[in-house]
Amino acid sequence: MFKVGKPVTGKDFFDRSKMLKTVKQQIINDQDFMIKAPRRYGKTSLVKQVLVDNSRPTLYLDLRRAPRLEVIAEQIIDFTYAQVGITGFFSKLKNDAFLLLRENRQTVTINLELFEYSVEFFAKQRDACDMLIEALEIANKISDELGSRFIFIFDEFQDIVKLDCGENDILEALRGAMQHHAAITYGFLGSIEHLMTEIFENKKSPFYNFCRKLKLTPFDIDELQEELISVLEKKRIVIENKKVFNDLLHRLGGHPSNTMLVMQNIYYLALEMELKVITDDTMTEAYENAYYEMLDLVEQYVHELKSKKHNYDVIYRLARGEEQALKGARLNQVYKSLMEMGYVFNEERGKYSVHDGFLVEYLKA
Repeated sequence: MFKVGKPVTGKDFFDRSKMLKTVKQQIINDQDFMIKAPRRYGKTSLVKQVLVDNSRPTLYLDLRRAPRLEVIAEQIIDFTYAQVGITGFFSKLKNDAFLLLRENRQTVTINLELFEYSVEFFAKQRDACDMLIEALEIANKISDELGSRFIFIFDEFQDIVKLDCGENDILEALRGAMQHHAAITYGFLGSIEHLMTEIFENKKSPFYNFCRKLKLTPFDIDELQEELISVLEKKRIVIENKKVFNDLLHRLGGHPSNTMLVMQNIYYLALEMELKVITDDTMTEAYENAYYEMLDLVEQYVHELKSKKHNYDVIYRLARGEEQALKGARLNQVYKSLMEMGYVFNEERGKYSVHDGFLVEYLKA
């Protein structure tokens, strides 16, 4: 219960009711979408929760684990041909292309010429960029032929620009193909916000206005509090002081991962000490345990903030509620940089807050 460190669905998924409905509508309406949010904010969990009851063939691609474009192409083709009963397409292709053809030529349930073309193309092709684009083209044709409309989710999509595409612009190549794919719904997730912004919101980018742009915000604390109290009560554990509990959630700033870590500590303390009532002291201990567990990561954030001029000073003053030394356009420029890095968000005109409550705690110390 209250799992952290990996994507969650079902009873372990909390809050996000509005965003769940929004993303579901994108998929129902075959609308491509992008979601950007800071690190450890639950983008992957959100999408996987949306897809829990989904019956359409779905491929999840984590670009952090794709060292080369051809690896992505192979995953797409393997997935695509698995939908027509040919498993391990690429391993069979590399082992014996003629055997792959002979074993499946009579039984393949899609256009035979497309299957034969796939085998011939990938048996000879060595250009990574061409492989990826052709894999997407073939996937679209097969999805259309099956009438099933595939869903492709690219996680950490901003990392695509790090992969070698030779002399080609990978974004230009992808946009040129994807914009014609009526049989695939694309979802793009990213945690490096300034790169996702550059890819999807810069007018000079090939992906400008390509899809619906969504941003994952902090937890809705009022909605979350009711859910958390309900879950604990089902375990016959009650919060003694709900006002203090609400203050604790606000102190965490609605940060999903940090909040779940504190809740996990509360639950474990209750189990270890056989508590049926969570006191203020128990909540304080749970918070401190979680904070020290994340301290190394917070110090990494501070190191990153100090690498850019003025960023650390501005966020330090913001966290402590102090007047900013910078003014006007220069201050706004730094706030923009901090938002793009995923450390602050704009609550309303001229008002900013720090995403991570543990970072605030560190800066106040």
